[in-house]
Amino acid sequence: MRRTAYALIILLFTIFPAFSASQGQFYSVSLTPSLYLSIPHFEDEIPVRTSAGFAASFDLLGYQTQKASASVGVQLGTVTPSIPFGSYRARGFTTIGLQAKGGWNITPTFSITSQIGTEINIYKSIEEVFASFSFQIGPQFLFMEKGDYQLFFTLPLSLHLRKEITAIQAGVGFRYQYFPNPKQGEQQ
Repeated sequence: MRRTAYALIILLFTIFPAFSASQGQFYSVSLTPSLYLSIPHFEDEIPVRTSAGFAASFDLLGYQTQKASASVGVQLGTVTPSIPFGSYRARGFTTIGLQAKGGWNITPTFSITSQIGTEINIYKSIEEVFASFSFQIGPQFLFMEKGDYQLFFTLPLSLHLRKEITAIQAGVGFRYQYFPNPKQGEQQ
């Protein structure tokens, strides 16, 4: 976790200055319900356990140009216990973590985003904590824009790496991006 924090700090001080001629600094909130498929690294009766998930991410510092965006923030989430099958049911958990995001604008309304992160996860039914690392990629579609905000429809696909499980998470979400200093010439 310490290495990830150092990597995020290095990212902050090396990449963000390149965005000094950017369209603007932004803050954003993303909400994403999802399907969570856990693939155990141990012998199980079935190869994949299915759960539901929900994530909320908050970008605390972000910059955007005409072609790209970058941000750092925190992510909160929850995963339900898996659908029961046989004698085992995967436990549900709550998660909190750090993230770094990047986005590349293909057209004015379509972009590809990616995210890396590290999380601390807390099981709901027992007092146990575990770490995980994640990578996310997916399209995002701009469907509303004013001078000081943008609203996106997102389709993220995530890979979560844990000690005993690898998980794939597919979601459908919304992202609200707020510019505290609206772009010059586009103020309301």
